[in-house]
Amino acid sequence: KPNLPTSGPVGVDSPNGSVLVFVNPHSGAGKGLELFAEKLRPRLLASKLCYDLLITERPNHAKDVIKTRADLFTFDAIVIVSGDGLLFEILNGLLEREDGESLLQKLAFGMCPTGSGNGLLASVFHKR
Repeated sequence: KPNLPTSGPVGVDSPNGSVLVFVNPHSGAGKGLELFAEKLRPRLLASKLCYDLLITERPNHAKDVIKTRADLFTFDAIVIVSGDGLLFEILNGLLEREDGESLLQKLAFGMCPTGSGNGLLASVFHKR
């Protein structure tokens, strides 16, 4: 599809911060990349935030990346464009790291729900 993003970093050394974005292009109705391109990316750019986009390619891809990525302390936040499953993958990957507890204290987390049910979001905000 035209104008859909690809994985990789955008921007460098922003004083406003840096965000690691994970997108599951298959969650829910498969609209994660479109949601990122149309809603989230413009907000990140308007806020002058650097971001590194990772489009997941398989189950546990995000977990594997989180477990091994050396530069996680350079990010201020992780934003997940997916259903609940990707959040759990990322949290499990963090908890398997020696520095996972420190990262959990440092990083903010954001969710752009694109799953079929979004049960976690519904539970947190008590919506049905």
